[in-house]
Amino acid sequence: MRTFPSWLCLLGLSSTLMLTGGCVVSTGPGGPGPGPGPGPGGAARGDITFHWTFDQGQTCYQAGVDHVVVSIPGQPLQNNGSYACTTAGVDGIVLRDFDAGSYSFTLQAYDVNNAELYASSGTFNVNGNVQVTRDLGPVTQNPGAYGYLTWDFATATGTNVPTCNAGTGYSNDMTEVDLFEGSSTTPLARYSCSSGLGTGYRVSLPYLNPGPHTLTLASFDASGVEYAFQTQTVNVGPTAVETVFTLAWEVGDVTIAWSPAGGSCGFYGIVDMGFNLVDSSGNEIFARPAGSGSIGDGLSYFDVGSGNRYLCTDYAITYPAVPAGTYGVEVQGTGNFAGGYYSWSDPTYPTPEVSIQAGRFGSAGSSITVPVDLYY
Repeated sequence: MRTFPSWLCLLGLSSTLMLTGGCVVSTGPGGPGPGPGPGPGGAARGDITFHWTFDQGQTCYQAGVDHVVVSIPGQPLQNNGSYACTTAGVDGIVLRDFDAGSYSFTLQAYDVNNAELYASSGTFNVNGNVQVTRDLGPVTQNPGAYGYLTWDFATATGTNVPTCNAGTGYSNDMTEVDLFEGSSTTPLARYSCSSGLGTGYRVSLPYLNPGPHTLTLASFDASGVEYAFQTQTVNVGPTAVETVFTLAWEVGDVTIAWSPAGGSCGFYGIVDMGFNLVDSSGNEIFARPAGSGSIGDGLSYFDVGSGNRYLCTDYAITYPAVPAGTYGVEVQGTGNFAGGYYSWSDPTYPTPEVSIQAGRFGSAGSSITVPVDLYY
């Protein structure tokens, strides 16, 4: 069998442009060209379709597999044989046009961190198209090297409770779950938030030395805000264990409402509102947007980091997923009166405070109403 470089697969071999797998173009007594046909001794060349599952039938999604490396000795494959675990909705890959004969193969499955999770080897014979279905087993690199994780979240109350369904449009969506050991702030592994969520879904532990390990799972949104976590001691031994984590909420929602003097924003001509929360150390927890100004005691003109202004006539705004705790509330308005409008900037006034409770969201979140009056 003669193989050609991958660029040749794109020249004159139009049928290969539709392939999802590696391109192996062969010549033989049946003549060059893609597709099954006569081979040596009259046997037919053919395509090889691999279908794979993992550890007793798990899908790519359930097993946390990102890509699979296919190795067939003597057969160079595109991208060094590395293919996405799922292609066009199918867990597998099609490799085109092999000469008739016997072949050996190895399949190695990796997660997004390029850690090898599963593997399998075998042989197949080509005499026309052939399908190879394999259930890859866990790779054990030392006597206590592997285990499984699954997770759920503690009960929450209210509406718009955060989920792992990134892309639903609600800002509380979580996107990933990170695994940490001990006091390290560098994750051992990073998983899609939904890959190990709930019954029937699990992910593989990275390889660990046998014995007890203090492990923490923590969930994050796309901005890196930590929403929930749990720490457990997991014993890794010669038999794979499945550990269930129930992540406790660390954040809640807060609604800040304002009550302008005179009963309406128009009484003093207030147009825009800006807010921030101050922790017990006096630090504003939201970064000020670039270019935002300050008046009086330095409150941010605008929203807490998005750069969007809120209209006074909204009369309330809800901030999702704020770390639980007690905060001072900074509120200011700007409008058409020289000097602007702001509340509680007079040092003789106490700063209003709000306590945000973990696991309470939307309608069950914390709330505070702050009067807004002209300060001279």
